Amino acid sequence: MRTANKIQQTPARIKKNRDLNIVHAVEMYLVKRSKKAKHADGAPYPDRWLLRDGSKRQPSLLQWAAENGFEKLEDITSIDVEQWRNSWVFREGSYSLKINNHVIKAFFTWAVRFDLLEKNPFDKLDKLKIVPVPTLPLTTEEYAKMLARVPEACGRHADTVTTLIWLMRWSGLSILDACSLRRDRLDAQNRLQTHRQKTGEFVHVKLPNFVADALRAHKNGLETRYFFWDGRTDQKANSRVKATWIRKVYDKAGITPRGCHRFRDTFAVEFLNSGGTIENLAMLMGHSKIATTQEHYMPWVKSRQKVLDDAVDQSIAVQLASQRYAITTISTAVN
Repeated sequence: MRTANKIQQTPARIKKNRDLNIVHAVEMYLVKRSKKAKHADGAPYPDRWLLRDGSKRQPSLLQWAAENGFEKLEDITSIDVEQWRNSWVFREGSYSLKINNHVIKAFFTWAVRFDLLEKNPFDKLDKLKIVPVPTLPLTTEEYAKMLARVPEACGRHADTVTTLIWLMRWSGLSILDACSLRRDRLDAQNRLQTHRQKTGEFVHVKLPNFVADALRAHKNGLETRYFFWDGRTDQKANSRVKATWIRKVYDKAGITPRGCHRFRDTFAVEFLNSGGTIENLAMLMGHSKIATTQEHYMPWVKSRQKVLDDAVDQSIAVQLASQRYAITTISTAVN
């Protein structure tokens, strides 16, 4: 009887699910994606940003749906999703494009699985071709040259830029995370305890004394909560301003490419080449998957390359010895 009742109720339940509007569907999905808080604000940043919050340059799914008069998920077709994706502001072939493409695909897949949609409009879209961003750590000479050029390039902002560069180099934080870092995230043992806005993963990393001291001494106007942000302006706009200052340093030093991510790469590669493990690096970098760390940084591990070189040398020696033995055996048999 219970089974029969369940079967009879299923069509009505499915219809009720599909009558759910897009706002409620996004809210439900974000709550599901929340790891600990179990509310929408606890979902990973990429999910919240692309599905709900958005920005002036890049509307979220909710903003785009409202602008185009879509109320229910069923109103959205594959052509609509493709046109929206084609309007995204991310650089073609970039990793950001890959991340946000995955976010929207996962949302629609979830909607189908829970009967909010009959078919996934994303299934008909062409796959994106992503060009990996190369890992480009700074050499010791390049890093020293940049620090030396900061006063000339940045003038009255020199102390801020120097401290910011030190922070990114010795913590592995991205420019966005570094620029919005709270003062209370640095404890008395010089340990940073924060989280990456991109992945939502927590990061715990200990800073050298001189970097921690420089941070504590850094003056940020009347603002007492953050090291490099006033807490009122847009976070991304603030980080873009700081990134512009750092590009000026690159120009004065004559170093290219000019990405702020190179300080994060430098932290990672130097950590590995100083004996750190890829597992520990994944936690320090705030990667949600160790595969991400391996993909970007494993080729730079000198110790790993030495092990591979030794293994190949041993293999070559065995092969040559075997070859010499075979030649000697054949020669003896012929004679």
